[in-house]
Amino acid sequence: MLTAVSLLQLFIMSGLYQAEQLTFKILKNMLSTIGRLGELAADNLLDLLNERFSKDLNDPKELNRILNEAVRNNYITRGSRARDATVQLTGKGSLRLDDLLREERFNEIETAKWDGRWRVLSYDVPESNRAARNAVRRLIQQMGFRQLHQSVWIIPYDCAIQIEEIQTAYGAKKHISLLVVDQFDREQEFKKEFDLL
Repeated sequence: MLTAVSLLQLFIMSGLYQAEQLTFKILKNMLSTIGRLGELAADNLLDLLNERFSKDLNDPKELNRILNEAVRNNYITRGSRARDATVQLTGKGSLRLDDLLREERFNEIETAKWDGRWRVLSYDVPESNRAARNAVRRLIQQMGFRQLHQSVWIIPYDCAIQIEEIQTAYGAKKHISLLVVDQFDREQEFKKEFDLL
C-alpha cells in the first residue's frame, strides 16, 4: 500500500524523470541541429531550440544551461566571441548524438506485442572495458529488460536488431549473447512483471 510519503516521492521522481527526459530531448535536438547545419551562431541555435521547446520549459535559461553543459562535456565547441559565438559539433558530440538516437530507438520496444517467446540476454563485458559494460547495462534497462540473475536479463519482446546494434557499437559481439526461449521455470513471475497475464 502506498503511503502519502511514498506517493509524494513517486510524484517528485516522475517530475525529475520528465525533466531529465526533456534535457536529453533538447540535447539530442541541439546536437543533431548542429550536425545537420554545421557551424552556426549560438544565438541562432538557441532561438531554434526555444521555438521547439518553449512550451515545455519552465525557464528559458534552461537552454543556455544545456548549451554550456554540452560545451563543458566537449560535445560542441563555441567560439570565443560571446555575442556572435559560433558552435560546432565535436567528434565526442557526434558519438553522444549516436548514443541518444540509439536510446530513442530502444524505447520503441516498449510498444511491441508479445509473441509468446522470451529473449534472454547474457553479457560478460570485461572490467577493462567498463564504459562499454556500463553502457550495455544502461541500454538494456532502458529497453525494459528485467534482471533474471547476475548479468542475465530477460524481456518478452523481439529486440535482436537493438542487441546487434549494441554488440557492434561497443565491440562486444563475443561478450553479449541473446537467446530466444519458449518457456522457463519462472515464467509466471515474469509474466506478472511484464503485465502479460
